Amino acid sequence: MNPYGLLIGAITLNIAANFFMKKMHIIDTGYWQVLIYALVSLGASFVCYSLSLKYITVSTGYMLLTGGSLIGITLMSTILLGETLSLRLGLGLLIIVIGLVVVSTGGVKG
Repeated sequence: MNPYGLLIGAITLNIAANFFMKKMHIIDTGYWQVLIYALVSLGASFVCYSLSLKYITVSTGYMLLTGGSLIGITLMSTILLGETLSLRLGLGLLIIVIGLVVVSTGGVKG
């Protein structure tokens, strides 16, 4: 199994879960259906992340999961939900990306 593929899956599912959680507060109908989507996405994210930890150190995996999710959620909320991306937030995301690149060069169990 590709540990980084699993981690990307975990990040993507985490982003989806956050989108569904936000969406259930702005829709009038289907609250429970969207809540179930959010819970399933979050659970699947946890499974993918757990499987990736077989090959990646926890410190690297967790940092990539949280940093990648933060970047993805911010971009998703800007593009799909119309939230504002300020210059300060954009610079912060850039710093996170640089940190993720540095961290991801190590951390595979060997």
